Amino acid sequence: IAAVDDSEYALKKERVAELKFLRAQYYLRLKVLFNAVPWVDENTTEAQAKANPRCNREELFRHIFDDLAEAVEIMSLYEVDPETGESELEATVYGTSPTYPTLAAVYGLYARAYLWLGGFEANNAEESDPYKTGEAAYREAARYARLAIETSQAPITTEQEWLSVTNAFNTVIPSWLWATVQSSDTVMSNLYAFAAHMCPEAAYGYGPLACHGVSSTMYDRIHNTDFRKKVIVGPNTTYDDFKNYTTMSRDEWEALAYMAPYTSFKFRPFGGERNDYMRGNAVNLPIMRVEELYFIEMEATSHFDEAEAQKLLYTFMATRDSKYFYIGSDLAEEIVFQKQVEFWGEGQVLFDMKRLNMGVNTTEANYPSGMLFKSEGRLPWWNMSIPSGEYMVNKGIKND
Repeated sequence: IAAVDDSEYALKKERVAELKFLRAQYYLRLKVLFNAVPWVDENTTEAQAKANPRCNREELFRHIFDDLAEAVEIMSLYEVDPETGESELEATVYGTSPTYPTLAAVYGLYARAYLWLGGFEANNAEESDPYKTGEAAYREAARYARLAIETSQAPITTEQEWLSVTNAFNTVIPSWLWATVQSSDTVMSNLYAFAAHMCPEAAYGYGPLACHGVSSTMYDRIHNTDFRKKVIVGPNTTYDDFKNYTTMSRDEWEALAYMAPYTSFKFRPFGGERNDYMRGNAVNLPIMRVEELYFIEMEATSHFDEAEAQKLLYTFMATRDSKYFYIGSDLAEEIVFQKQVEFWGEGQVLFDMKRLNMGVNTTEANYPSGMLFKSEGRLPWWNMSIPSGEYMVNKGIKND
């Protein structure tokens, strides 16, 4: 941030906004993974960095909210007024690429942060204080999620987009608020790539060998009328059942006799390319989809208005399953389950399970005998330790 060139005012402001957003995003992830970490910014000196203790939760989130507030202030200058068609500053890079976060993504990050804080005892903060916990934080999460949805005006991913055998989850579409973009120029090898491991059709990779997929308990719980289930190989699925959802020929399918039940074909190599890894691995991936904001809104709302949250759930699920129904006593758990189905493979599930202190039960699913266990609450290895390279130099850190 300190090194941003100030020769062109508009570009400098855009870069600072982007970097503030990214720092807030990274620290939110670090907080979730490590529980407590030291804060380092452009003003931290070398001497300070060598004696820099972990921030407590309030300190870290205040830093995060400071960065997000500045990002909002700057990005708002580049937003086009729908009535006048003008903005206060003319954008240079803002909004020109899905890799560049926009105002909607900043609001989305606010929603993520407040959803995490909602799980802590209410601190009775004043309305003007950004650091809120408990119900007040859940209300802020719902508010920012709705603000992100309305600001982005992004449509929900359609069934056609989800089931595309060539473009599903490898090509930027309007529902993606923020994404990582690759080309053949950035592909490093046949295996050092997301698609090589997550796409069962990527013949050049480990995808057809690993057969990443859902658990049998998740598969059984997804309604058969839910289109998201169509790209998951069932325990008795034949090629004729699946031929509309794969680029494999019958001979290729049958040759892969080890294709495991419950394998997910959600992710596709770029353009459906199965053999040329330089092309197939050049996939784009979503970092934030508008669907996440719908789930944040409904889950946050469930903590203070269950009836409204159920309406939000049914409205969203109508886009996934025209015959959706829910019968149960734990609405928040159902919302999180549907979010797990929606975002399988996108790196969302761990954070929700840790945030809600959810346990793991593999004893009733299709896991190997050596991996059968049941936990009450979060698993201990979900808290990562700060590496020795940090605390050997930074004497303010202790791993105790």
